[in-house]
This record gives sequence, structure tokens and C-alpha cells, in this order.
Amino acid sequence: MPNEILINSAVNSLVFSTADYSGTIGPQTDLLTLKGLADGAARQSDLADLDNQHIANKWPRDFSITPVIMWFDLAPPNFGTIDIYWGASFLAGGLPGGLGVSDANYTGSAGSSLAESLKQLQFLGSLFSTEDDDPIIQQTTFRASLPTQHGVLVVVNNTDTAISESTQLGIVLTPIEFEVQ
Repeated sequence: MPNEILINSAVNSLVFSTADYSGTIGPQTDLLTLKGLADGAARQSDLADLDNQHIANKWPRDFSITPVIMWFDLAPPNFGTIDIYWGASFLAGGLPGGLGVSDANYTGSAGSSLAESLKQLQFLGSLFSTEDDDPIIQQTTFRASLPTQHGVLVVVNNTDTAISESTQLGIVLTPIEFEVQ
């Protein structure tokens, strides 16, 4: 019988969220504050370590990425997007696009626009909003291969409205690990 390559469902997911996130997607591992993020604005996370307490300096390359947003106080705008990017870092430094290593507003590198700076990052995917009654939970899942152990998530709000103070959003990165049998 030939060998089989199976996907091992990892349990050590990384959860990027605000400090007061009360969702059920798992405990927060990395800080990413999105409350009050204006339309057209971007926010970067803390510098993340993808080995997430696995074997030191070994990390999965493929991830299932699930942004989850719970809208309160307003219906989300119809067909706006929340766009997610990855800024790969070698040796926990040397970030592209003018990124820093802590949770902060992201405006791009000095002398460049946000749109120009985002081109230096890896686009991971978008969460498309639909106009539903309040409150509503929206989520999607996509897959990406992340090239380095360290990096920063960047979220851009293109929903035509600010993310309210009561809206909760989390992004879960679940490792996809392959097991050869």
C-alpha cells in the first residue's frame, strides 16, 4: 500500500483579537485592536511567532485563516470588505512596508501611501460583509502559506463605516500540519 499524506487537525491555533474579546474562538494569543477602526484605515498586530509553543524554530507553513466579526449597534454595510495581509519577518525583525512590532495603527512606510505599502505585504484574503439585522456574526475561512516563522497581521477596513466600539472581531490562524503514514 502506498504512503498516505493526511492533514493533522492542529489544536494550537493563534487568535488575534482585542484584549476584551469574549468570543468562543479560543483564548487570545496575539493582540490586534480593531475597535474604532475607520473606513479605509488599517491596523497591525503584535509581532506573532507561528511556532506557538510547538518545537522551537519549527513552524507550520500552511494555515487555515478564519476572520470572525460580530457586528453590534449597526447593520454592517452591504458588500464591504475587511482585508487581511501578512508582513513576513525574518529573524523577528526587518518587516516590510514600514510595519512595527506592536499593535498599532498602520499607515504604511514613510513617504509612501497605505495602498503602496500594502503591495509589499502578502494578501491573505477578505471577509465580505452583507447587510443583515443587528447583531450578526459573519465569518469566512481561507488558506494561506506563510513563508516565515515571525510576522505581523494587517487588517484594512473597507466596509464604508467605522468598526464600532461594541463590535468584536477575531482572526484565527489554525496550522494545517501534514502527517505521512
